[in-house]
Amino acid sequence: MRWRTKDEAEEDDEAEEDDGDREAMHKSLQTYINTLQVHNGADSDSESEAAPLPEQPPQTGVYEPGFRRQTRQQAWPRVSRSKRVEILKGALADMKKLLLSARKCPAGQDYTRHLQVKAFICVQLEHTGLGGRCAKTRTELSLQVAQHSLTKSYVAKRIRLHETSWITKRVIPEGAQGRHAKTPCMLEDEGTLMASWRLRST
Repeated sequence: MRWRTKDEAEEDDEAEEDDGDREAMHKSLQTYINTLQVHNGADSDSESEAAPLPEQPPQTGVYEPGFRRQTRQQAWPRVSRSKRVEILKGALADMKKLLLSARKCPAGQDYTRHLQVKAFICVQLEHTGLGGRCAKTRTELSLQVAQHSLTKSYVAKRIRLHETSWITKRVIPEGAQGRHAKTPCMLEDEGTLMASWRLRST
C-alpha cells in the first residue's frame, strides 16, 4: 500500500471533473476550435506536409508509467519559425485524421486530451504572424485552452507536455484514471491494524 503523489492526486481530480461533465467539456473544446480562424488555411481539410521528424511510432494506446519523467526531457525540434509553422500544420492534419477515425479515435478522458492538444495547436497557429512569430507564449496559450478546467495550471502544463509528445512522436499517453491506488484509509493501514490488535490483546 502506498500514498498518492501530488501528480496522481491532481490526475484523480481531473478524472472526477471529466466524469462529471466530460461531454460538456468536449463540446466546449470543439466550439473553441471551430471559432479559431487559423491562418494560411491550416485548419482546412486538406493535408499539410510537415518537415521530416524523428521516427514516430504508431499510437499504441498503452499506458506508459514513466511518461511524466520522460516527457520533461522532450523538447520541440530546433527549427526556424517558418518550419515550426509547417510542423504544427502537419501535426494538426494528423490529429484530425486520428479523431475522425472510427477505429483509432480515443474515448473518454483520452479524447479530451487529444482535443486539448488540437486546440493548443490551433490557437498557436491563430496567433502566429506571417513571419512565423507567435504573439503569445506557449504558457499563455495553454492556459487559454485550459480555462474551463478546475486545476487550470496543472492542465495547461500537461497540455504543453502532450503537445510536444504529439509533435515529436505522434503519441499522447492514456490517462491514469483507475490505474493507481486511491488514498488509503487509516483504518485499512497495516501498521494501524497491528497497533490496534496489540492494544486489544494487552
